[in-house]
Amino acid sequence: MHPFDAFEDADFLAQVREHATKLKDIVASELQRQYGKFSEQEKPRQAVLNGEVEIEREEDMPAGRDWEKEVMVGIHAHPSMNHLHVHILSKDRHSECLKHRKHYNSFATKFFVPLDDFPLAEDDARRHPGREGYLNSDMRCWRCDENFGNKFTRLKEHLKEEFDAWKRE
Repeated sequence: MHPFDAFEDADFLAQVREHATKLKDIVASELQRQYGKFSEQEKPRQAVLNGEVEIEREEDMPAGRDWEKEVMVGIHAHPSMNHLHVHILSKDRHSECLKHRKHYNSFATKFFVPLDDFPLAEDDARRHPGREGYLNSDMRCWRCDENFGNKFTRLKEHLKEEFDAWKRE
């Protein structure tokens, strides 16, 4: 069953959201574990955890970076596999697995439909991804919106730069 149809079932959608929320928490925790040491937003929290700064009450613990906002949860408008699956990934899109323009655009355009957007309206353009041409559109940086046209190698170099900057936020 296509996800657009499956997510019309409110009970099923609620179950998927519940599971996705748990997985999003895990991914956010892993991002914090791997990249927290580089993050400016994380420094006050890390200082407390490392014993460099003392707090009087637990509720005074600095929040640190909101790693959950760094996580994307959704589906492709035209799934790449026959079974329903939900993608849960960091939004940086810096990966050796990223091999071509259509793959990048499948996560960087409206071809990627956030789980929070469901159920979709009947007239939602994302119901017709081929007609909209998302996968063949110019590649735009997820962070700064620079247009790379079809220059995939240059985009990949740029994504590495953006990833390094993203880690330091």
